[in-house]
Amino acid sequence: MLFKHGNCVACGQCVEICPEKCLAVERLLDPDQMHNYSVLFKDKIVRCSRCDSPIGPKVMIDKLRNRVEASGHFLTPQSELCPACKAQSQFGQLSV
Repeated sequence: MLFKHGNCVACGQCVEICPEKCLAVERLLDPDQMHNYSVLFKDKIVRCSRCDSPIGPKVMIDKLRNRVEASGHFLTPQSELCPACKAQSQFGQLSV
């Protein structure tokens, strides 16, 4: 996730939608930062075990796995598949 200082209008929407609730808006004007960006968070993208399509951020997948396991269940091997490969594995070859 990159933050581009020059694009920010300090509306606060990023704070509202942040799933981790870890962002805050500070209303500062630093002209030296207008053309820079800051790395706010760096993560790996989990890819489909069948076709290598991106599924989602590793942190998100790990958080989901922990919640499911905390409820006494486990993620199935299908959790490592993208939506298209999940459908194909459940329903066979789909023609589009």
